[in-house]
Amino acid sequence: MNPRLVFFSRISRLATFSRALVVGFVALNAVVLALSLLSVTRNRDDQRNRAAVATQNLAQLLSLNLGASLQRADRALLTVTDEVERETDEGGIDNRMLSDFFSRAFTHQVDFDSLQVADANGNVIRAVGKAPVTQDNVAERDFFVKLRDDPRADVSFFQTSLGNRAEEMGIVVARRIERHAGGFAGVTYAVLGPDRLHKAFAGLDVGRHGLVAIGGLDFDLLVRHPSLPSGQAPSDPPTVPSAFRQARYANPDFGTFTSKNGFDAVERTNTYRKLAGYPYYVIVGLSPDDYLLGWRRQSITTLALAASFALITFVLSEHLRRFWTRREAAIAMLAKQESKFRKLLEWAPDALVIIDSHGLITMINQRTQTMFGYSRDELVGRNVEVLLPERFRSGHAELVRRFTAQPETRKMGVGRALVARARDGREFAVNISLSPIETDEGTLITADIRDMRGVS
Repeated sequence: MNPRLVFFSRISRLATFSRALVVGFVALNAVVLALSLLSVTRNRDDQRNRAAVATQNLAQLLSLNLGASLQRADRALLTVTDEVERETDEGGIDNRMLSDFFSRAFTHQVDFDSLQVADANGNVIRAVGKAPVTQDNVAERDFFVKLRDDPRADVSFFQTSLGNRAEEMGIVVARRIERHAGGFAGVTYAVLGPDRLHKAFAGLDVGRHGLVAIGGLDFDLLVRHPSLPSGQAPSDPPTVPSAFRQARYANPDFGTFTSKNGFDAVERTNTYRKLAGYPYYVIVGLSPDDYLLGWRRQSITTLALAASFALITFVLSEHLRRFWTRREAAIAMLAKQESKFRKLLEWAPDALVIIDSHGLITMINQRTQTMFGYSRDELVGRNVEVLLPERFRSGHAELVRRFTAQPETRKMGVGRALVARARDGREFAVNISLSPIETDEGTLITADIRDMRGVS
C-alpha cells in the first residue's frame, strides 16, 4: 500500500476517534451537569416551599397570640368601663375604690402596659401601669375624638407613638364611657407599647435576616423586627412593597409573596395574616440568605463533584487518546514492518511458505505460486501437506509438532532426498530450510523451498 495513503488513513482514524472521544466526553459531562443542576434547582425550590410554609405557620402563631392579647385587653377595659359607669351613675367616682379596682384589674392582666381613664373633657383622672400617656389631657387624641363624637362607637383600636422608640407605634384599645341617662362621660383605654409587642416575637426563629412586623390595615407599620434604621419613620412608602399591596388586594386576610424590603433591600419570602376581628395584620418574612444557606453549601458540593467528575473524565479521555495514538503508531509500525516483510518475501528467489503450529499455510510468496502452480487463495488456509506427495503426508503432522516444540533454524531431511508435489501432480526434488518466527499468536514456521531441478 502507498505509504502516503497509510499515513493519511492513520490520521483520519485518529481524527475520527478524537472527535468521538470529545463528543462522548461532552455528552457524558453534559448529562452529569444537567442532573446536578436539576438536583440543585429542585432542592432550592423545596427550600423555598418550606420557607413559605414556615412563614405561614409563624404568621398564624403570631396572629393568634396577638389576637388573644387584644381580646384580654378589651375584656379588662370592659370590666373597668362598667365599673366607672356604675360609679358615675351612683353620684360620683370614688377615687380610692377606683384606684383599688384599677390595681386589681391591672394585676390580673399582663398583656398591656397601662390602664387609663379620661373624663368627658379629656383629663386623665386615673392611670396605672408602667407606660402611661405622658399628657394630662387626651382631648386631642384620635381615639378620644372618635369615641366622643360617635355615640355608637363601642370599642376602637388605634396606633400611636406611645413607646420609647419614636419610630415605632403602640396599640391603644379604647372604650366609650356612657352615663346611664345618656351622654358622653369619658374613655377608658389600655396601651400595648412597642416593647410589649416585641415580646410577641419571642421564640420566633426567623434567622439573621428575617422580618416580623405588626401593622394596621392602612399599611401603617407599628412594630418591626429588626427595627427600622435611625431616622426612618414607619409611614415612609418603602415599607410597603408593591407585591404586598397586590397580594392584599387579591386576598385581604391571608397571603404569601416574595419581595425586597424598601429599607434594607433584602429579598424575603413573606406571609401576612389579618387578626380575626381586629384591624391589624402580622407579617413574617424569611430571607433566602438564611434559609438557602445550607442549600448553597450543598450546591457548591454538588457542582464541585460534577467538576471533579469532568476533570477525571478529561484525564481518562486524554490517557485514552494517548493510548490510541500510541496504538495507532504501533499498528502503523507493524504495518510498515509487515510491508517490508512482504516485499522481502515476494523478492526472495526461493518459494517461501509460512505455516502455523497446526501446519496450516498462512502466507506464501509469488515464487511459491510459480513453483507449485497454485494461486495464493488456493493455498492460504490449507494444510502444508498439500505440497507433499501423498506417501509422505501421514507422518508430516508429527514432524511439525516436534519442530514447534523445539524450534530452530535448520535444513529439513538432512541425508535424504526431499520431494515436493505440484498442483498438476508432478513431483520434483527440493531443498527445504526451516526457520521459526515467534509471534503473539504462537510460533510460525518459515519453509524456504528451493527447486533442485537443474541443480547439479
